[in-house]
Amino acid sequence: MSEAFSESKINSSELKDRMEALRAFFESRKSQSLEFRLSQLRSLQAELQKREKDLFEALRADLNRPPFEAWTGEIQPIFRELDLMIRKLPRWSRPKRLSTPWWRIAHFLSSAELSREPYGLSLIFSPWNYPLQLALLPLMGSMAAGNVSVLKPSEQSPNSSQLLYEILTASVQADFVQVFLGGPSVAQELMEHRFEKLFFTGSTQTGRELYQKAAKQLASVTLELGGRCPSVIMPSANFEKAAERVLWGKAFNAGQTCVSPNHLYIPRKRVSDFVEIFKLYSARLEGHFSKLIHSRHFNRIQELAQSPAKQRICFGKERADANHFPLTLLIEASLDGAASKEEIFGPILPVYGFDSEDELQQWLQRDQDALAVYFFSSNESEISKYRALTRSGAFVVNDLLVHLTHPELAFGGIGKSGLGAYHGRFSYECFSSLRSFERRPLWDRWGMRFPPYKNTLTKWVRDFI
Repeated sequence: MSEAFSESKINSSELKDRMEALRAFFESRKSQSLEFRLSQLRSLQAELQKREKDLFEALRADLNRPPFEAWTGEIQPIFRELDLMIRKLPRWSRPKRLSTPWWRIAHFLSSAELSREPYGLSLIFSPWNYPLQLALLPLMGSMAAGNVSVLKPSEQSPNSSQLLYEILTASVQADFVQVFLGGPSVAQELMEHRFEKLFFTGSTQTGRELYQKAAKQLASVTLELGGRCPSVIMPSANFEKAAERVLWGKAFNAGQTCVSPNHLYIPRKRVSDFVEIFKLYSARLEGHFSKLIHSRHFNRIQELAQSPAKQRICFGKERADANHFPLTLLIEASLDGAASKEEIFGPILPVYGFDSEDELQQWLQRDQDALAVYFFSSNESEISKYRALTRSGAFVVNDLLVHLTHPELAFGGIGKSGLGAYHGRFSYECFSSLRSFERRPLWDRWGMRFPPYKNTLTKWVRDFI
């Protein structure tokens, strides 16, 4: 493990000094300068471009990520988001002038506007499954808003976290962004220090615990959590194309994606057709499939694959020494089994058949508060109906995962799957608070506001103030 990961190298005194340096820089107000924010984002952009080859290598080392998935799932979204922020930040940062009702005496001759201001110190915890993107996208939003930031990347993806440490140390001012490497004890100690914004991506259980701790500081909190994202293929959909897309979404990063299709509902009479498509698709994955992050996760997925089901189907081989687990179907998995209760977060796809829409709707009632619902249909009334029936962070028709790359869409969960949203402009807004401003002239004479109050003026006041 890299020296930067050694928790013994970060003692409490050093951590305190680094946090105080961040706080002092924020209080100097230098981080709020638009020119400074843009310069730091451009510097980060240049360093990332310089180290692009290293980004691919780190993802290969941590997750055996195929180059196509590394580019489309991690590196390209980072570059696109940075470019968007640099281009749009001057516009986003401008106060928004508001119209004022001139006929209301309380606002006669007034001017009003809304501006966004940074919270202060942002504390960002990022996960291992997309170790670059899920660290840098929120961090870039925090930087764009003018906060000073602390990033704690996951110790479970050490190559990517070490690379983040090197890139940010080389490109971003140390009193603007600090990176702390290490395990849970480092995270726990960071939580003991004062912060104004907490951004966490990870499990629902850990999110709850951090939320409770953040409440003691009354900090603003964004939680990007897990969720059992359902996929549905309706009879009206092109079944072959829909099935192939579902399998692609499940296989991407070996299912280690918070918005991966967790399970699938299809017409019962098409289950055998889906198995045939799965057989052909599995053959195409050889050499193009990520590994599981570590042996503990491999053992967990191996255990989930043994959940009771009508049929268990896979065409690849498990390789425990490489943490490789093949794409696997569980046909009609038992509702009492772990695979039907937990978020799988791996390359296992439970498949459930339905005979009627009533049965499908009963299934979907179990999936409320998902990060995403994936719905395959060519029937517009069907799409509208199920969009209204379901509750999720996103509702995607005839595809999977692609909504994450749309520059104008927010990404976030609801209920158990998360709190708040980010991406693009929403990242800037996530890390900034609204501030209202109104200017009034002092020379106007609106004497009726002062006592003694006259009852005869009540109606007039109700209509015009």
